[in-house]
Amino acid sequence: MQITLNKQQEEFIAAQLAQGNFSHPDEVVNAAFKLLEKLQTEYPDWLTETREQVNLPPFSGSGEKANNV
Repeated sequence: MQITLNKQQEEFIAAQLAQGNFSHPDEVVNAAFKLLEKLQTEYPDWLTETREQVNLPPFSGSGEKANNV
């Protein structure tokens, strides 16, 4: 699989390498995917728990805003 990066993404990866945070571009991409996976698996649970604590209706994911906020 080949992935095309935009200029901003390339600059970000280059900066991470230049700062010594990573030694290879693949490491930067792998770290980004790990964070995305964590966000997608943990954030919905955190959001549900937080909404329950403050008594808000469940998030539908459709971009709707709660009326009582």
